[in-house]
Amino acid sequence: MTGGYNTVSMGTGRNEFHPKKPRPDLEHYIKEAGQGTLKQIGGADNVDETVIGNFMAARFNKQAHLTGFAPIIDDGLQWKPAISVEGACGSGGLALMSGIKSVLAETANVVLSLGVEVQNTVKAVLIFWLVPDGIKIVKTDMHISFQDNLVTGQGHTTKKLVMIVLVPA
Repeated sequence: MTGGYNTVSMGTGRNEFHPKKPRPDLEHYIKEAGQGTLKQIGGADNVDETVIGNFMAARFNKQAHLTGFAPIIDDGLQWKPAISVEGACGSGGLALMSGIKSVLAETANVVLSLGVEVQNTVKAVLIFWLVPDGIKIVKTDMHISFQDNLVTGQGHTTKKLVMIVLVPA
């Protein structure tokens, strides 16, 4: 790995996070991470292909074809091969692994691999709490707090959150 760039990771559990405050979109993070990396390696002319790893942009951001965003990083990426990969929580790692495989296979000398997620476009609407006397189902639009390995919300605190079902906001 020659270069790398980290964007801000923010979510529940961080004091500055507020679920109703507007946050940057998927395109912003693709562009920021891509440009930050290209700056370190001398620009898009050095890149042979792009790999973008993402879990659920099709569902959460209504955008499935992420490789079409490569040219917003830099015009020099237009018309170069690009693929997207999905591997749940390991999507970014899978993007890196895919780039490494291209280099090892000698189909590319330099691969721009990105892992990007934006999941602030959905809200929790159905929560299953594990409580001492069994599972309690709570329908809610509440803010959930994760601190000290405890999950707190709507008057309940538990050490385990069994499932959160998400729907588009």
